[in-house]
Amino acid sequence: MLSIVAADTHPRELVAAAADADAFVRVPPVLDSLFPQSFRRAAARFGVDTWVPVHDLEVIAAAEARDGDRLPVGVVTTAPALEAARLCWDKLLIAEALADAGVPTPKTERGDTVHWRGGCMVKPRNGVGSRAVRLVDDASRRTDEERSEAFVVQEPCVGPEVTVDAFRSAHDGWFAATCRERLDVRAGVATRCRVYSDERLSQLAADVAEVVGLTGSFCLQAMRAIDGDRWLITDVNPRPGGATRMSVAAGMDYHAAMLADAWGDDPRPFLPGLAAERWVARGYVERLLEPEASPCR
Repeated sequence: MLSIVAADTHPRELVAAAADADAFVRVPPVLDSLFPQSFRRAAARFGVDTWVPVHDLEVIAAAEARDGDRLPVGVVTTAPALEAARLCWDKLLIAEALADAGVPTPKTERGDTVHWRGGCMVKPRNGVGSRAVRLVDDASRRTDEERSEAFVVQEPCVGPEVTVDAFRSAHDGWFAATCRERLDVRAGVATRCRVYSDERLSQLAADVAEVVGLTGSFCLQAMRAIDGDRWLITDVNPRPGGATRMSVAAGMDYHAAMLADAWGDDPRPFLPGLAAERWVARGYVERLLEPEASPCR
């Protein structure tokens, strides 16, 4: 019988996902030196056999633990290859890798570049959830922040903005993808989407997976170039997105496929393809939670 152990840096009563879990563990941040010990203790206590990282830094930590043979005995992880996870965390390096391989992506440079002219998107070089991302004229970039190597500048694109939920098997390379046109976005997460199939975007996602070395379930964002109808890859995430559940609601279960692949099972039954486009809206759900009596540290 499948059981779920949820882990978070916050106490149980502040973690909505804990309401759906069979057990909850409060852990230090993944970059804290105490995190590995806390994870091993929780894995032993609850018999954990699969680590599903949900944040980019956690994906990197899981891949490092696996590749360094530091996972507890019997535990597997859904994280992709370490090099792929690290590449996705650096918006400059992944843009350069895609451009070098011929995958269309917006012109992207370091924030401290001195020869950029005109409007641009400024983004933290490492970041998630569209935090601190804004469209500006070059002259209005914030000197201390956005003109540093910690940011990137990227040529602006035009809508629609589409997320491609994708999957590539680590065992045989089998690939599947669906598209989500982001009709309404709040705090970087889509709340209303049109879910559909598109061969051109699916092929772009397959090309990204090949170049970056991604396996399992991942997602990427695409927008159109200003000078035409070309799709450009604007961001890549080495894990399912916060709104990938919208594709699941439409019949494409990327989370189940990811787990099946990690366990050596067939992921195909979970990704049968879409018979027609679907419209999906997200809403809030209130969860009643109780504090954990003795959190595991």
